[in-house]
Amino acid sequence: MPLKSEHPRIFLDTQKVARLRAMLPQQVSFPSKGSLQFTITPRRPSEGEGGDLGVFDGYSDQRNHIFVRHIRSYDRLDISTPTIGFQLAFQAVSLPSYVAVARVDLPVDQPVQLRIQWDANKHQADYAINGRVFPLVWRTTNGVPLAWQPDGQLMAISGRAGENVSALKLTDELTGQVLADYPELDHELLRQWRNTQRDAEAFASILNTCAVATDPMSCGKPVVLTGPENTLSHPTRLQDIAQVLAFSHLITGQMQYRSAALNYASQLLATPWGEGGEFPMRGRVAAMGILYDWLYPVVTTTPLPGASESMYADALAHGIQNTILARNAAGTYLLGSYICGQQALKNLPLLDCASRPMIENWDPIQHAPVPSIAPYYISGHHRGAVAAMALGLAAIGTEHPQVAPLLNLAYDHFDKGFYKARNWINQNGGTHLGWSYGASNPGPLELWRTALAWGDAPATPPDYARHAFLFYLYGARGSTQAVFPAAGDNFVINWDDQVASMALYGALYGNAHEAPAARWLYEQHVAPARGSGGLLDILLWSPGSKNAASPDALNLPLSRHFKVSGNVVMRDSWDYKSATLAEFHSASFTSENHQHFDQNSFSLFYKAPLLLDSGVYDFYGSDHWWNYYIRSVAHNTAIVTDPAETFSYAGKTYANDGGQWLAPSMARYPTLEQAQAGPNKLDGIVRFEAGVDYSYAVGDASKAYASTKLEREGGFVRQLVFLRQPEFWAKPVLITYDQIKVVNGKESLPKTILLHTAKEPLVASDGPQQAGVTNIALVNGRAPLLEIRNGGAMAFVETLIPLAPQMRKIGGIASSGNSYRFAVRSPQSNVYTGYAPVNYGSGQTMTEVELDKVEDAGSWRVEITDTSPTKLARFLNVISVADDGSVAPPAATHLLADSTTEAIQLGRTGMSLVLVLPKQPPQVKSHGLRVAYPYATRYLVTGLIPDQYYSVSVTPVAGDPVPRVSFAPSGSMTPYRSSVNGVLSIERLPQPSELR
Repeated sequence: MPLKSEHPRIFLDTQKVARLRAMLPQQVSFPSKGSLQFTITPRRPSEGEGGDLGVFDGYSDQRNHIFVRHIRSYDRLDISTPTIGFQLAFQAVSLPSYVAVARVDLPVDQPVQLRIQWDANKHQADYAINGRVFPLVWRTTNGVPLAWQPDGQLMAISGRAGENVSALKLTDELTGQVLADYPELDHELLRQWRNTQRDAEAFASILNTCAVATDPMSCGKPVVLTGPENTLSHPTRLQDIAQVLAFSHLITGQMQYRSAALNYASQLLATPWGEGGEFPMRGRVAAMGILYDWLYPVVTTTPLPGASESMYADALAHGIQNTILARNAAGTYLLGSYICGQQALKNLPLLDCASRPMIENWDPIQHAPVPSIAPYYISGHHRGAVAAMALGLAAIGTEHPQVAPLLNLAYDHFDKGFYKARNWINQNGGTHLGWSYGASNPGPLELWRTALAWGDAPATPPDYARHAFLFYLYGARGSTQAVFPAAGDNFVINWDDQVASMALYGALYGNAHEAPAARWLYEQHVAPARGSGGLLDILLWSPGSKNAASPDALNLPLSRHFKVSGNVVMRDSWDYKSATLAEFHSASFTSENHQHFDQNSFSLFYKAPLLLDSGVYDFYGSDHWWNYYIRSVAHNTAIVTDPAETFSYAGKTYANDGGQWLAPSMARYPTLEQAQAGPNKLDGIVRFEAGVDYSYAVGDASKAYASTKLEREGGFVRQLVFLRQPEFWAKPVLITYDQIKVVNGKESLPKTILLHTAKEPLVASDGPQQAGVTNIALVNGRAPLLEIRNGGAMAFVETLIPLAPQMRKIGGIASSGNSYRFAVRSPQSNVYTGYAPVNYGSGQTMTEVELDKVEDAGSWRVEITDTSPTKLARFLNVISVADDGSVAPPAATHLLADSTTEAIQLGRTGMSLVLVLPKQPPQVKSHGLRVAYPYATRYLVTGLIPDQYYSVSVTPVAGDPVPRVSFAPSGSMTPYRSSVNGVLSIERLPQPSELR
């Protein structure tokens, strides 16, 4: 596919630049005597909006200008007529106070016209609110008015969400000429542009501060251009600096951005090509590509300092190629191997791999000698590295056609490798990596869409990109610290750039039913929480796509199964702040990179994490990471501890937590083929149904455990029912039903399920107990009721099966000083070893105070164990969500049933639900159970033959007042037909008299 011939072509073109210029207020020189007026509707601050947010321009002691900004402490929202407080100021360079300043209080949610007038030569100024004039006092020194002119003014409009500045007019009061007139403005775009300008100003102020004006290397450096993998040399940061400076110059033409961008280019070019390794190298390649493409007229006409015969463009083109070709002392291509595999590269006569790497159907045994990056299409750094190289090569490709082979290879990697893998794994929006590493960066998508000459059939994004936002739409929860569940390697992303880009992508390219929800997510949550966006939002901004609609308005179901990735996300409302969120995870394959050994795990959130994925992502490969964080013991799943089992990798043995692991036949980085049908394949979610007021899911994680311990079929199957709005309880109720089946000869192994909490779980009516390891005593020979509290919410946990389990809770700091927060027990010595996380960078162990600030770190866990020496163990727990202070859960009764049926009754007669589950999931042929008052309850029957008519009968039992209720397949049509997932929901069985 050929490149477009013009510059810019990456993410932007001349038409888009012109369109954006027309939509943004253009920079004009402010007159000595002038007036500025605009209309604004003051709004309360949204979550995430800074306190002193600019409305017109903003605070900067580096310029002479006028600004109007919010001062959050000025807001008076607790009075009968609430007001929003602003600061209006005339600011001078390096002046500790203002030339003129006023506090302006305006009524909330009411349109107001604000007019500012000045005469810099006469040192006079005033402002008017809806025509009422208020004088401003001009500052004097020793009785002499300060000299000031608005010569550093920016036409930058921002404000809080919904303030919608309009009717903006700038007038030269000496001549009467209207210098700017904007009746309507795209407020969201303006806020994005202001944030971009702010970043550009900050970078420019550093890069233009030079000890020697003609020596870019003496200028300030806004970023570490090399070094270890950390936030200072992150590729995205390196690229962002180039983008905001070049874009700001494209839009405004201002020289400060031009000179800063060129100084940055010089610093990039002065960095040794292979310095720092792949991570910063790819960032430098992308940054050089952006500077080359977006500033093409500048870099082709400006000599590189110290090399008068070389233009910046030539130097950048050579820098991009040389960085890709850079090798270390051992001869390894530090960046080039990420596109060619482990082989040599060549640059004469063309830039290419020594041989073409194999992309599709590469087998690690059969094709071992053939170079390939196929194991990294699913996860790893290769996607980012190939994208960065593609960006740099696409930037220079028309002037340097020798790079075409490597550029074409990069495209094939995406088209037949990365996209193919993601279209399978993320086919309806989910991701096996959780909400942090699962976030999708649209950069590569936009690169190919914008840079290539598609002709009459413009490129459309791959399917996965259109649905990626749905994972975040469904997964958002009512937390100000961590918006999304802490699944996988988790760092707090909240409503960040990547979530913004996924929402905008969904709004642009999603189907008619999903796109309005994507726009709603962006406008109602992403943009307000971020104080709006920046350059990324501008590049993806589509002013005509304003068809926002809430999920409620679109009748989107409140639960969703993200298929291959194995996520089932269930909620009781779309009100993120008050919703209960349950997440169940059982992926269809397993791997190492950022994917945890957490199959068949779940989490629960209401107001705060109640049951959570514990641990902290301190850094990849740490002791905490290997021995606890990624392991099954850190998740709400099952462990079966076998003293004979070892957990080893690369010659090192890790803690025996009794959980899941990669079998020797499994690949750490599987190819797509290995994940789909090879050794890394798991069963994942085998049944899912989203009912009107319930969700039902079945996960099979048997193959995630060692085959020497659990059966490959039925080894660990979890059924989970989420009752969204039960008639018998005010909040959702979650039921988990687990089957663990060991292989022959391992019957004596204890079978355990785990529940992780942020605060100490309490036995009903008991207070906190000694930290460390505490056995939980049975009450009347049965498992006691557990109470889990956090953040004003609670969950009751009632264990119905086993009747008398062994229970213990583990956590806190023991009197010995040992921390049991992230402890793993050795099956040989019965000694618990704590694996504390460390602070990234310093390497110092995180303190308990620091850990307490991490919302999802967890502190305690409950172990519920069946110690009976049997091949099969079953666990049934009823988890009832409530507001803190609730004194008792809904009634939960285990019912008598057939050998293939499990049944419980929740609630009291008249307002109850009978839940029927198969003992041999996913389905059995029929169910039989005993129910008192069978005509006065609702039935939710699962595990039936899909899409089958059933007869339902109530028959008396001799000598027993409790009748038998049976569900059996019928050879003819009946009122009872199971769903395609084998579920039957019956509001009430008719009395026999009603059938006559």
